[in-house]
Amino acid sequence: MPEVIIANSSAIIALQRRGQLATSLKGKTVFITRRIYEELVDKPLKVLSRIKLPELRDKIKRSVSEIISLIERGTIRIPEMDFRSVSKVMDEARLRIAKIEGISPDKVKADHTVIGLAIYFARKGHTVIFLSNDKAINSVVEYFSKREKLKIKVRTIP
Repeated sequence: MPEVIIANSSAIIALQRRGQLATSLKGKTVFITRRIYEELVDKPLKVLSRIKLPELRDKIKRSVSEIISLIERGTIRIPEMDFRSVSKVMDEARLRIAKIEGISPDKVKADHTVIGLAIYFARKGHTVIFLSNDKAINSVVEYFSKREKLKIKVRTIP
């Protein structure tokens, strides 16, 4: 099975801030969740009209445009999948993130669905390259990878 790249928003934002997103993903297909799309595109567009600084508005517009362009080209994809097969993993992931962060599970803001996406592809036999700069999420992904003996390689963007 081919390698599958899954990116958390933290990795995409880190690459984008350096101006390296498009070049780093060239020739690759990267999967994100619907929640990550909302964080990178929908939410910034909703607040755009309230931002008074033209430089910041332009920066957000460029950021959102780049993400949309990469989606339109098929570089970034949002798989349509049934998360029921990994729902228990996602529930446990939320609990583990909460414990790491010292908060209650209902306060977890980290996208635990991206963990479910990684587990889903790994269970299908893919080697998963998991890009994330979120220490709690990375720790939980590594935990599930070891527990289930899955091929998931966690990578951070320096």
